[in-house]
Amino acid sequence: MNESTVAGLVLLVTGLLVAGLGFLVRYRGRTDLLTAFSQRAADDPAAFGRVTGLLAILYGAFVAAVGVATAVLQLSESATGGPVVAVTVVVALLFAYAHWRY
Repeated sequence: MNESTVAGLVLLVTGLLVAGLGFLVRYRGRTDLLTAFSQRAADDPAAFGRVTGLLAILYGAFVAAVGVATAVLQLSESATGGPVVAVTVVVALLFAYAHWRY
């Protein structure tokens, strides 16, 4: 296996794990999986769990898709790093907004 295939598989597995955790948070109400989350501090813990779970599912799906593209198209690290970092920043900002809002 070459470097692009290995990197693609790592991104795919990581994306699927993040999406799986997002599923647990959103649909099973497992807000205990969120770091530094307090049921008492949140105004609406259920809404916060739904929003952050959805963010994790979407982020995981994006990372998995980048992993598939990396493995299939034999993309370099520089071609995949930029989009992943950009989406990571956007998701972090949305998570901060959800934490402030809920």
